[in-house]
Amino acid sequence: MPDLLLVQRADSGKWDFSLRNGDLQKTSEPWPAILRLLLQGSWLGDDGERAGESLNDVTLITTQTKDRVTRIAQTRLSALIRSNQITSVDVLDVYTDNGRVWVNIRVAIPGIEPKTVQIPLTR
Repeated sequence: MPDLLLVQRADSGKWDFSLRNGDLQKTSEPWPAILRLLLQGSWLGDDGERAGESLNDVTLITTQTKDRVTRIAQTRLSALIRSNQITSVDVLDVYTDNGRVWVNIRVAIPGIEPKTVQIPLTR
């Protein structure tokens, strides 16, 4: 199993994003790379697209959470939008399920059917 993988859980139907050892892994699917941009903090050598908050920084859920998540997603993916690698990113909703807070983000990529990715905001 590769280190960078989206796996649908059989028990809940939700998607997990696993990154076991921090290594970069090439994948034929764009979704793990998009999740990495949304979730991971900045590091030496990046070109600024990871500056500021990431979705992992969202730990307190308020009435402003959807706006905050939208701002993070648009900031983190703006370089891909400007270069037309992504045509749109929309935060559809933030909701609680079994005590966990989730966000649904819809991403449109040219030539690929738009997908909605479920991301846990709290552990």
